[in-house]
Amino acid sequence: MTRTQAIKEAQKRWGKKALVRAHEQLSSPERRADAAAQLTDAAARIEAIDREVAERLAVLDWYQALIAERKTLRAQKETANSWRSYYKFSVGQDAHGFAFMVLGKGDTWEEAFADADKHRKD
Repeated sequence: MTRTQAIKEAQKRWGKKALVRAHEQLSSPERRADAAAQLTDAAARIEAIDREVAERLAVLDWYQALIAERKTLRAQKETANSWRSYYKFSVGQDAHGFAFMVLGKGDTWEEAFADADKHRKD
């Protein structure tokens, strides 16, 4: 099949906005199988290294204290970030039945509608 034929077939199946793409390098089942084997080998070695690092770090008290402090601080950061952008009232639109698209928000309904008006693009 030529590129022109591929374009016509894609447009027949999926409409005028359909696209086709051909990459520069040739592909083959052998090349993909070789890549899969390399991927498996590399992943196994990475896991072994990660296990060894974890075993060595587990015995270091100062490292474990830092990890515990970091975990606490991340939780504080996430909570603070949530409250930083929290507003009781939101106004917006239904985004095609699966999401609520917020257009404005505020501590009162009036503030939420004013915020929506401020960001409105006419």
